[in-house]
Amino acid sequence: MKIKFEKVLLFNITGEKLAGIAVILTSMGIRFSCIGASEHSLPITDLLEITDIGGSDSNSFDDEMLLMFGLRDSKINSFLNRLKECNIKIDLKAVATESNINWSAFKLYEELKKEHLALNK
Repeated sequence: MKIKFEKVLLFNITGEKLAGIAVILTSMGIRFSCIGASEHSLPITDLLEITDIGGSDSNSFDDEMLLMFGLRDSKINSFLNRLKECNIKIDLKAVATESNINWSAFKLYEELKKEHLALNK
């Protein structure tokens, strides 16, 4: 997977938490998009081209989730550390990979939710 840019997709994140994440990402020079419920069934590859979408869909979810694309390991670690320092908690986090890049956001959500529940029994 050839990476040409860095971007974080934000799902169901609003208010002060969104503002805090936006400050962190902007200061790190990372683009981001807020993805609405109507886009949860789209492939992640399509969502990477979208900015600030709204609406609803039958394959949507309410939990907060973020997906990182194109970030090097050091930048991922820095971003996650800054979230922690700012007391911003997002349970469902993922990195786009060759395995999940063509999934819908909803499928990614389902997989992350299963993993999260299994790890927190």
